[in-house]
Amino acid sequence: MQELRDKFDQLVEKEGDQLAIEHHQEETVTRIANLINKGTVWEKVWSHPLVLDACKHIFKGEFKVSSLNGREAHPGGGMQPLHGDWKKPRPDFPKVHLVNSIWALDDLCKENGAPRIIPGTHLRPELPEDVLEDTEATHPQEVYLECPAGSIMIFNAHTWHGGTINYIGSRDVFCMACMFQLMVYNNKIRKSGYAQKQHLD
Repeated sequence: MQELRDKFDQLVEKEGDQLAIEHHQEETVTRIANLINKGTVWEKVWSHPLVLDACKHIFKGEFKVSSLNGREAHPGGGMQPLHGDWKKPRPDFPKVHLVNSIWALDDLCKENGAPRIIPGTHLRPELPEDVLEDTEATHPQEVYLECPAGSIMIFNAHTWHGGTINYIGSRDVFCMACMFQLMVYNNKIRKSGYAQKQHLD
């Protein structure tokens, strides 16, 4: 974990105000996008056997890496609307299009911005923004990913989830590796021409 934390901090210093411009920036969050292309150290995240085995079980077919991003909530910040990672129509519902894994590089708890997830919402065809009055409000079924550094949460990325507020200001860096099923999504890495693509084929 220390090697990953050190690399995260190096990238923050190196990229400065250009952080996450490849994806999207958040006002109260330090976010790094496209980690796949920012050091071989990150290969141990998206290629971990536990993640790959889970994806094989869920997809029942071929899949590839979609993205790998890092996120750290600032003290008093970090709130993220509940969302699902698939925004396209789902005529083949409840087919799984995406699987996400969240890697805790620091200890995560409810007080320092741990991600929350709403179990069972992968079985709903709607997006949270279409049915909830306030996607940042407390949800009665929410569960927080409270865990020590080095833990992994793997889940169907249609499930509603989001970052929360870092009330106590301690570090809460985590990485998000997203996999997609080849039959339903073009190979984002090949289309973007990332230098790491030779590792993925």
